[in-house]
Amino acid sequence: MEFYSKEMGERIRKLRKEKHLTQENLSEKMGISAQYLSEIERGIKNIGVDKLTVLCQILEVTLDQIVFGDIKGHRNLGDFKVLLKDASEYEALIMFEVSASIKRVLRKNRDKMN
Repeated sequence: MEFYSKEMGERIRKLRKEKHLTQENLSEKMGISAQYLSEIERGIKNIGVDKLTVLCQILEVTLDQIVFGDIKGHRNLGDFKVLLKDASEYEALIMFEVSASIKRVLRKNRDKMN
């Protein structure tokens, strides 16, 4: 699964600059080229969930902050249950698959950092 939009790219750029990172610094940490990061920030190219998860860890933000611009603070399991409440079976399956992928990447990257 991949994500892209001009608004999401603008959020990534803003968060990168708040962390005082250049495109070169951030792209190196993510394992991608600075050109590719530039294209993501401009909404030209998409970003896979694996790299998006790495990006969240580096920028110390949540996935929803980047994808949706939602900066409401801490979320809990109850919020996820509300999200699933009116989801179709297909939507719930996609949310589960994305969550499982994010969990695998988070654990993989955590193990690399330790």
